[in-house]
Amino acid sequence: MSNPEEENQSKPAAKEPIFLERGDGLGWTLNFDRPVSYVILLGILGVSLVICLYAAGVIKL
Repeated sequence: MSNPEEENQSKPAAKEPIFLERGDGLGWTLNFDRPVSYVILLGILGVSLVICLYAAGVIKL
């Protein structure tokens, strides 16, 4: 029989979900074991920055 802890360590990150339920059960969080989570976070921050700069009149679209 194999050890369940060994199976979890050998499991590729691509099989893990991008969003995980928070420990307290109130909402979701990004799974930062997946590299795509950093891309999603940078995208959210980038869009927010563009909106703020546009609202302040710094950039014109």
